[in-house]
Amino acid sequence: MKRALQGVFWAVCISLSTLPGALSAASWQTYEIVDFAPDKYFDGDSFQLTVRTKPESRPYTYIFRLYGTDCPEVDREYPDRVAKQAKAFGTTDHVVLRWGNAAKAAVSNKLAKAKTIVVETKKSKARGASSKNRYYARVYVDGEDLAEWLISQGFARSYGYHEEYPKEETMNRYRRKLDAKERTARSGRVGIWAGK
Repeated sequence: MKRALQGVFWAVCISLSTLPGALSAASWQTYEIVDFAPDKYFDGDSFQLTVRTKPESRPYTYIFRLYGTDCPEVDREYPDRVAKQAKAFGTTDHVVLRWGNAAKAAVSNKLAKAKTIVVETKKSKARGASSKNRYYARVYVDGEDLAEWLISQGFARSYGYHEEYPKEETMNRYRRKLDAKERTARSGRVGIWAGK
């Protein structure tokens, strides 16, 4: 009986996987036609981008949240989060907010001036204050991984959600890379790690 039920389970899974779009939520998508779409709610690690699959296709605007990266908060809307970040960054609430706004400005400038923006996403949902859907993603600006850049510049720490990535780089290898960039920024007292 148990073996028969297992057979039915796998038969259902296989038949569902053949439906159009059935695996789209679990598959990685790459967008190479991407424009920055700033709105008032974005910050250093979460922002709006407009994507197209082809130049002539309909544009879609999504909020993307960077994997494995935590920029300081930009306001006191969530005081507990600001306090936790101040502890993690070894500084004060005031410094957290100052560097959160500096990260937001730096990302806005970088995205607005970009010649190319590439997004890799599995469309895994990331929680957030906005009523719009927000998806985790890796974002490359002119070929540079935005998460790595933010951490190396002292605008963020290596922290947050990861999953297996579409390239040969594993989740753990990517996490270790971000951790190493944080250690370098921290030891060099770069950005927020300077504590002022």
